[in-house]
Amino acid sequence: MKTNNLTSIVKMGILALSCAAFLASCTPETEEVSEPLYTMGDPKNSSPQGSRSFEISSFVWQGEEQASAFEEIKVTFQNNGTVIASSPTQQLPGTWNVGQMDGVQKLFLNFPDAPPLINVLSGIWIVVSLDLDNPQFINDAGDVLQLLPTGETAMSAELQAFNTALLDSIFVVTSFIYQGNEVTDVFSDVSLDFKENNVVTAERFGQQRGGQWMTSETQDGIVLSIQFTAPPAQLTGLNANWDVVSFDGTEAVMEDVDGPPDTGSYLIITMEN
Repeated sequence: MKTNNLTSIVKMGILALSCAAFLASCTPETEEVSEPLYTMGDPKNSSPQGSRSFEISSFVWQGEEQASAFEEIKVTFQNNGTVIASSPTQQLPGTWNVGQMDGVQKLFLNFPDAPPLINVLSGIWIVVSLDLDNPQFINDAGDVLQLLPTGETAMSAELQAFNTALLDSIFVVTSFIYQGNEVTDVFSDVSLDFKENNVVTAERFGQQRGGQWMTSETQDGIVLSIQFTAPPAQLTGLNANWDVVSFDGTEAVMEDVDGPPDTGSYLIITMEN
């Protein structure tokens, strides 16, 4: 039987938020807020009273999916910068904002004095997608947070098919232009294995390196986010939010949606024979 008390849910859920380096290190002092407060609130109502409520559809913590611990939790973002985590019996207030830190868009989320289950949501989250129907974030430890508007369903058939293909197959790099430079030969022996819980493994000559991956949807289509942190340094060239231009079931043609406009990056990965 489900419990209606956040403290009881904690015993079944998460104990603490780990803080390992995943992307570039950063501190709150470098924050440059540039987004309106209602980015996560009600985009159709810029008044302080406007709000939007979400359920937590996925929370991958230390490589394990923990969304079931949040089944009764609703997170409401108000335009005035207040966020409320609520269960049927409790409401826990906090603060939120979206801004720029070290040139990267991030969500700053804080639940002071909250029990561990809710406090684990506190921190600085890198924005993967601010799509109104499926905001997605990842933190420096590689934890993944995905939200759905309350009462909404999950992914489209196209995204589901793309995810299934990634999970069921090994992919190789068949073409790669990095910031205007042809580097396909450098990646010719690299294979990519996309696994459950947002883990991706790159293998070359029997050596493996782990990273994180995530897919999301925007109004323009599917985005594949890849992040490697371990050596060799060449793998960091794959780190980007890749806009999937086309996918025919075996080959994905992508471009870096965040790259320089005049020296963009373009990547094609194909199922290994």
